[in-house]
Amino acid sequence: MKTKLIKAYGTGAANAPLHPLTICRRELQPHDVEIEILYCGICHSDLHAIGGFSESIVVDENYVLHVPEKLDLASAAPILCAEITVYSPLKHWNAGPGKKVGIIGIGGLGHMAIKIAKAMGAHVVVFSTSISKVNDAKRTSFRSELLT
Repeated sequence: MKTKLIKAYGTGAANAPLHPLTICRRELQPHDVEIEILYCGICHSDLHAIGGFSESIVVDENYVLHVPEKLDLASAAPILCAEITVYSPLKHWNAGPGKKVGIIGIGGLGHMAIKIAKAMGAHVVVFSTSISKVNDAKRTSFRSELLT
């Protein structure tokens, strides 16, 4: 298998300084997608013992979501992160018709969870102590029962 050398900076521990290094990377395979990194932040899944910086990443095409060109990438990224954060447990616990889903708090993740659970066909129950957020939830999901 052909490889190429990549100049990089990395560290072997979270509290160690970065240093220059060379990485031997295999060439792209038929199902690989190379993604140029335009915006970078820290997500719950990005915390590793070995760290560094990169201009691109290579992933399997089965794990890539195409973002339409008309959609602003800087705005789309946080939404996608929030969406997978709430979608994963809903999918894991088979939220859908005949199931009740309780959502505590109606902040950014709560709003996303209400919309996704409703779209999956679940009966949504929202818990909040804020009257203004209760009104927001009523606009978001007509099937919600709101408890204060």
